[in-house]
Amino acid sequence: MTAGLGAAALGIVPARAATATAKPLLTRSIPRTGERLAAIGLGTAIVFDIGADAAQRSERRAVIETLLAGGGRLIDTAPSYGAAESVVGDLLTEMTARDRVFLATKVRATSRERAIAEMQQSQRRLRTEKIDLMQIHNVGFVDRSEIAVQLALLREWKERGVFRYIGVTHSQSQERANDRLIEILRTEKLNFIQVNYSMAERSVEQRLLPAAADTGRPISRSPAATADRTCSAPSSARRSARHARRSCSPHAGWTAGCSTSPGRRTSATRRTPRRR
Repeated sequence: MTAGLGAAALGIVPARAATATAKPLLTRSIPRTGERLAAIGLGTAIVFDIGADAAQRSERRAVIETLLAGGGRLIDTAPSYGAAESVVGDLLTEMTARDRVFLATKVRATSRERAIAEMQQSQRRLRTEKIDLMQIHNVGFVDRSEIAVQLALLREWKERGVFRYIGVTHSQSQERANDRLIEILRTEKLNFIQVNYSMAERSVEQRLLPAAADTGRPISRSPAATADRTCSAPSSARRSARHARRSCSPHAGWTAGCSTSPGRRTSATRRTPRRR
């Protein structure tokens, strides 16, 4: 998917056409709070890195409007996605839609001072003081002591009411990072964890998803650019989808896709057991 795709190419269906076959929106509860989110969200990597191009911004606004009209709320972005944070912030401001969105972004700076600066920059770009979900980005190969410092900082900001939820992500060489992620799941009280999970990357099924279920942590999926390979999923893929629905909770993979097969950038999940 490229930045130049129009609304139709991104899977937007006019409201009148959608209502004829509309089904109840699939939602999931966030463990520990019970807040419900639609099981599909909108990702902004690449496709929202469009700068000031007015025509492309109009298309992205249509995508957000369609998401909200359908009952979706979650928009996921990051400082490393180029201009995506700024584009999202500008569009939500134009639409006066900030209060209707569950806004998630990330931080990847390693020191406390740089992390603070990066998060403050995200606030400016997103045009909001409060962010629903802040995640430490790509933690799988970060030194454990650095992760502890960053999580302590995120908890401080959460206690101040700047963040509502905190979590971690990993999307690179997923299999090599799973042991670290399991360790973090079992030792840290996180609200969310985002992983790379698609038909091309299924390593999380072996131990990470069961660990998330055991600890009551929500999992979100963010597959790499493999969605176009999963429109015709074999029986093993369908089994994988069922496993994902049993093992994860909530909220979304990212952006519109081709079907309900795994690898589409969505996450069909269920609430996992709570562990206090």
